[in-house]
Amino acid sequence: MVRLIGDKIRQKRISFGYSQKTVAKMCNSDSQSMISRLENNHGAVNYQDLFRVLNVLELSITDVMEEEITEERQLLNNLKELRIRGEFSKMMRLLKSYPLEYYERDIKRSIYYYWYSSIYHASRKEYYKADRLIDAAIKEIEDTNQFRHLFPEILIAKGNITFGKNKNGLNYYIKANKLYHPISSSETYKDIVRINYLFAAAHCRTEKYNLAHSHIDIAIKELNKYESNYLRVKLELSRLILLFRQQSPEFESQKLFFLKFSKALGSSTNMDSLNKIFNFE
Repeated sequence: MVRLIGDKIRQKRISFGYSQKTVAKMCNSDSQSMISRLENNHGAVNYQDLFRVLNVLELSITDVMEEEITEERQLLNNLKELRIRGEFSKMMRLLKSYPLEYYERDIKRSIYYYWYSSIYHASRKEYYKADRLIDAAIKEIEDTNQFRHLFPEILIAKGNITFGKNKNGLNYYIKANKLYHPISSSETYKDIVRINYLFAAAHCRTEKYNLAHSHIDIAIKELNKYESNYLRVKLELSRLILLFRQQSPEFESQKLFFLKFSKALGSSTNMDSLNKIFNFE
């Protein structure tokens, strides 16, 4: 369970052997309810009261904030890894292992909660529930004008969900594409590759094959720049699928290249698995 600011205050109070009433008196206050609200993260408490309580319990604002920031970063990283690996049930279990109020207290966490919950329900083909949740994430960003860097991926998810509802989600892909202007670096290139892979998949779905090819090109160029093979097998397979759908004469040569390339990278993909993908005899 997440250790909220209130939990930290409660633990420190108990370690000193103080009751809530004792702490209130030491803060020159008769309001035990103020201590209770702080510990349970309920209701507004002014900064003056907060600093009095921290002082009595020999805590600093850094003590109670740094731990929460570190834990948030670890949580979001773990959720992202599960999402990328497609382990949506594990992702949802981790998401729900934290109380709802933890997400409600912070705009960034709230956006992630709606977004990742939406992805989970979409993976179960519960598209209408997923749509309500992704709309809530979009509304948080639009209302606060914060964390707009998350918008492209969220709009891609919105497009996928819209198609899941048997409606045209192309406009969401187009909007996402216009908003995505990353700066390439050794820290960001994997995200650039992954998002362009998503764009390619999205445009393949809407039969915008030239756009799909261009996003694969961008992703592979990024990989070559940093001498990485991150998602490379999936990208080359996507290229092969595009050529097949286009009935391109380059399909056979790309197939041979893909088999050699995937084998060199230790992929289990072979001719039999390709035949299943393309429904060949």
